[in-house]
Amino acid sequence: MPWPRKGRWGGQLSIAIPPPLRLLFSAILDLLLPVMDGMTVLDRLCASPHHAGLPVIVVTGKELTPREREELAEKASGVIAKGEGVEERLKEALRSLFSLGHAHR
Repeated sequence: MPWPRKGRWGGQLSIAIPPPLRLLFSAILDLLLPVMDGMTVLDRLCASPHHAGLPVIVVTGKELTPREREELAEKASGVIAKGEGVEERLKEALRSLFSLGHAHR
């Protein structure tokens, strides 16, 4: 499958990750995307048999509603607000995620 053009995803991911390898991968997702919102992408990742269990860390500058926070708590492995120190917080979230062997999701 060719890579999406102009930021369009078309509802499909470019790769399927076999279950044994999912412990080696994670996704970093922003909720503010140009064509499809990040919550829709997260829903599709969670529903996809090729990506079930893949940890997703959301990094966003979006002001989250209580409903969005609740949904992200159920579907994402972590949520990080953009701003000062985001790189270090992301590194720590990834370290924690992999040291736990993807225990949360």
